[in-house]
Amino acid sequence: MDKIIIDFFENIHIFGHIVLILIELICAALFAGLIGYERESNGHAAGLRTHILVSVGACLIMIVSISGPGFGDATRDPARIAAQVVSGIGFLGAGTIIQNGTNVKGLTTAATIWLCGGIGLACGAGYFSGAIIATIVSLVSLTLLIKVEVKISRQSPRIMLIVNGSQTNVLKDIMELSTTFEVEIKDIRSNLVKTKDGDARYHITLTLNKNSILNIESFADELKNRLLPIDFKLYRK
Repeated sequence: MDKIIIDFFENIHIFGHIVLILIELICAALFAGLIGYERESNGHAAGLRTHILVSVGACLIMIVSISGPGFGDATRDPARIAAQVVSGIGFLGAGTIIQNGTNVKGLTTAATIWLCGGIGLACGAGYFSGAIIATIVSLVSLTLLIKVEVKISRQSPRIMLIVNGSQTNVLKDIMELSTTFEVEIKDIRSNLVKTKDGDARYHITLTLNKNSILNIESFADELKNRLLPIDFKLYRK
């Protein structure tokens, strides 16, 4: 199917090649946009624009490596260009990863950026079916499998607390206390919510390692003493 589409546009007219390039770039932007929208809608810094730009850039590089202007008698090697793109996007994705003590955030977003680079390369090579399948699989993973992750995480001890939005060192205090009490935090989620009165509140959920169960009570008590939360709940499993 992909070859039929490419041959059709390559043979219809002198502008057929330009139309094909346009289709490849649009597909790269569309597929990456769907993934980027999912990231943006969930409040991640690297969202719609970042994913589209990465995919379109990778697509353009692949197009140039395959059918761009020649350089004398030099032999083209699109695979080598693609390998360089993958490496470069890996460094870009690393910029979205944040590590704070035992907590690491941004791995999924880094993976989606890297994936969009691959989708862009596939579109640039005219491999539309592969790009479509990769997009569908990734969206299913991001939207449906998150429910499985949530179900698994609920089997681990959790602490849910609400603190005043004016407190600026909340996460730092949490990480310091987790180190002091040797409590391993598997995941930390923080959302800034505005109340009807206009006050800001941090809604924080900590998912803890089961191996830390012996120290959780002491850890929770010290959290309450230091952060003075508006609301505090401890779920042991």
